[in-house]
Amino acid sequence: MEYKGKRRRAILDKVKAQLREESEAQLLDGMDFNNWDEAFDKLNDQFWNGSLPKIPVSTESTKKPQLGWYSLTGYIKLSSNKGMTALEMLGVLLHEMCHHYVQITYRHGYSAAAGGKRVIGHGKEWKAEMRRVGYAGKITRYTGKERFTGVSR
Repeated sequence: MEYKGKRRRAILDKVKAQLREESEAQLLDGMDFNNWDEAFDKLNDQFWNGSLPKIPVSTESTKKPQLGWYSLTGYIKLSSNKGMTALEMLGVLLHEMCHHYVQITYRHGYSAAAGGKRVIGHGKEWKAEMRRVGYAGKITRYTGKERFTGVSR
């Protein structure tokens, strides 16, 4: 039986989602979610072949609305009081690691690597990196926590 059009696309999307979940389940297997530096290392190996420079990752209870933040001075903080599961926090960590990649690759401000154009925090370079690591759908500055929520533990 040959499927065409929307039905074919729906079947392909379902298969891709299942493959992504299997891959993510392997990545998450045995991960200690109390050690966010280890999580950084695993994600770095998985998505950047270990090439991102190591920076500290910590959690913080905060009144800030952000779920996580990357500092240009070289650290990542994850919000510990927003009711996120460990898997959701892992998605936020990956979001922040994409900021780290953009900073290392292009720097913020005007960049020769970006053709002399301005590189901003949630700009096209960051969105391209978010796509490369597997985020689907609309990518906004809030995209992140849903990355690993489809994976059952």
